[in-house]
Amino acid sequence: MFATFFSHKITEKHILIAILALGAILRFWGLGSAEFYHDEGFLAFRSIGYLDYIQNDAQTTPVQWPAVSSPNGSLPLWTHLSFHDHPPLFFLIQYIFFNIFGASLFAARLPSALAGILSVYLVYLISKKYFGWKNRRMVFFAPLLLSVSSIHIWISRSSLQESVQIFFILWNIYWFLKLTDQNSNPSINLPAGRQVQELHMGYSLSGSRRDAAWIWFGVTLGLAFLAKYTSFYLLPVYGFYLFSEYLNSENKKSVLSLSKDYRLYLSLLITLLLFTPVIIYNFYLWKTVGHFDLQFSYLFGQNTPEWQASLGKINDPFSDIISNLVAMYSLPFILLALAGIGLAVYRTYKSSGINRTDRSDKADNSDKTYKPDKSDTTYRTDESYFIFWLLNIIFITLMLTAVGSAFRFLTFYAVPAVMLITILVDRFAGIFNKEILFKIAIAVFFAYELFFGSDILLAFPDFGIVTLDRYFDSEFGNTRSLAMPVSSNPHLDNVIRSHASRIPVGDEPFLIIYDENISLSPRLWLFTRRNYYGGIPAFTVNQFRKFLNERGTEGFSGYDLYFVKASGQTYLNPLYSNLSAQEFEDFLKNELTLTPVKSIYGYDNLLMFSVYKFSL
Repeated sequence: MFATFFSHKITEKHILIAILALGAILRFWGLGSAEFYHDEGFLAFRSIGYLDYIQNDAQTTPVQWPAVSSPNGSLPLWTHLSFHDHPPLFFLIQYIFFNIFGASLFAARLPSALAGILSVYLVYLISKKYFGWKNRRMVFFAPLLLSVSSIHIWISRSSLQESVQIFFILWNIYWFLKLTDQNSNPSINLPAGRQVQELHMGYSLSGSRRDAAWIWFGVTLGLAFLAKYTSFYLLPVYGFYLFSEYLNSENKKSVLSLSKDYRLYLSLLITLLLFTPVIIYNFYLWKTVGHFDLQFSYLFGQNTPEWQASLGKINDPFSDIISNLVAMYSLPFILLALAGIGLAVYRTYKSSGINRTDRSDKADNSDKTYKPDKSDTTYRTDESYFIFWLLNIIFITLMLTAVGSAFRFLTFYAVPAVMLITILVDRFAGIFNKEILFKIAIAVFFAYELFFGSDILLAFPDFGIVTLDRYFDSEFGNTRSLAMPVSSNPHLDNVIRSHASRIPVGDEPFLIIYDENISLSPRLWLFTRRNYYGGIPAFTVNQFRKFLNERGTEGFSGYDLYFVKASGQTYLNPLYSNLSAQEFEDFLKNELTLTPVKSIYGYDNLLMFSVYKFSL
């Protein structure tokens, strides 16, 4: 029990629920109406039909390769085991959510939002492991800070892999920290009135519970790898952490016992088995075209003629990391994180050769009688936690030197930084606990983080993509065009027919003509999605001109034609420019005297899209 409020007892459970509720509000508020982020279309479009295809001739996929796709459109089983640029788990999760809730931005982002809230809860469990016996009020500092973290709110509201990936990473860390306490011996001289099981928070594992922990460690590690390959940074973190524990531990046998435990290797075998689909996929990919998937071929320097434009490798360079960090993290957060890192480095350096039981840390700041027993291996020192989260920072940074400093990758810093800040604040709390100015400073810090984090709900630029998407939804409803799309690719044509057969047919034929200068990711969501999954033909201006030359205007008699012209203010392809859409708009205005039926404005009240509706 922490306090009372109008005669009602406030318990730890109430505080946790309040933190999770705050995190849920920040992550779910306007989730489906938030503006489109530039990579969301690449993932969401493919997840709807679990289809590895991005409509880009410069980065083709197995479905487009004659050596893979048969004349009747069938594909070999191995092509369904993974994707050409990412492992399959996030696509599979989104595919399930789309089948339950329908194809919408809300459904696309829902897995990330739920994973974000669960990540806050896992941070609570991990924090409880360290502070639960020491300073129980600090247990809630880290989850509260993560719940209002700007970058974690943003990634939890995006249809990107990282939120789900971070959830599996944290889940795996949770089990790892349990297993590194596997030889715990609850022989601590406890303060009066406190129970052994309360101090140890249930982390002392034995028998079947320890066996289950090993299984869950292997399962969650495999799921983290299946979410995204960047999760591999965990392996050196764990390895170097255990090595440092061996060097600094007074009971080296307990550390060595982990490396000798057969269950460690069984858990890694479980990880390998879960990752087997990716291994099989890459084997057959190499056998077919002579290289692995986009990420592994990049890692091994393989020649990839099928991928002249590796969209998965177009990221902010590592040299932009400072400016990107400042954009996504508040200045107070950055300064406190740097201070936490500095303290971690200092304490790690000073810990060498120091008696681990000669501590000033207490089980409770007000309890002067607490003395840990040297034989207790559950007693995890500050240095252990400093080293663990510092290793996370180090290996995340090394990873970013290879993959770049895009905002999505900077999200990996959030949890280690939050944990180091929490330990730092706990140190100051032991010194200034009774100082009112210190408590005010903490309250101001959280208030600012909440303001900085919630600002992302309002400040993200409106490029008009969500508004255009909703306009089409209102125009077409849940019906498809009377004229069904077709594809020259047998497999893609089967996909079109399969999805179109589930949609009611409209009364008239209609189609969309769009500006091909629009960036590929929003194009996939706005137009290609409707073409392949919605039964609505969608063409670029040049494609429509080609069909018009072949069929004449009679071929489109009775059609309602929608033309979308993008302005220079919205998401455009920075590497491509074509005047066809501008010429077509001039023709509609000058020759047919048309005006837009819908003008879509975005940030700074600038024009984003003009929509024309006409018939031939």
